[in-house]
This record gives sequence, C-alpha cells and structure tokens, in this order.
Amino acid sequence: MSMYTREASTNCLACSEDGRYLGLGHALGLSVWSASSLLCAAEWKQDALEVTSIQMTAMDQSAYMLGAVDDMGLSSTN
Repeated sequence: MSMYTREASTNCLACSEDGRYLGLGHALGLSVWSASSLLCAAEWKQDALEVTSIQMTAMDQSAYMLGAVDDMGLSSTN
C-alpha cells in the first residue's frame, strides 16, 4: 500500500457498496483506495489504457468485483 499520489487525469470514480473503497479510473489504468486511510490498496497501470467508466460490486464481505471500460472495450477483475 502506498500513500496518496494524485494521477494526472482522473476520468471516473466509484465507491464500494459498504463505503470502504474508492475506485479511480485514470489515464494510465485504475487504482483502488481505502476510503478511511487514503492508502492505495491495488492498482493496474498500463500505457495507453485510459479507463473511462468504472463500477464496484461486493461479492461477499471480503471480495469485490471491479468492472472497467476503456476506449477499447470492457474488462473486469476481482
């Protein structure tokens, strides 16, 4: 986990249903942040991967599904 570093361009934002995590889609991919501590929990960065839409859904108490759309189509991870 890392402390908050602002991306150059944030295109979209999603909050988990329980309010624990924030998902940010930006010009280099996406990142997931703890809403209470502002620590980065996970990130996926790749050149030329501009995420334009993001959605988070709780799968159970400790797993979340994250769906993202970039300029080339749809991707999901959990």
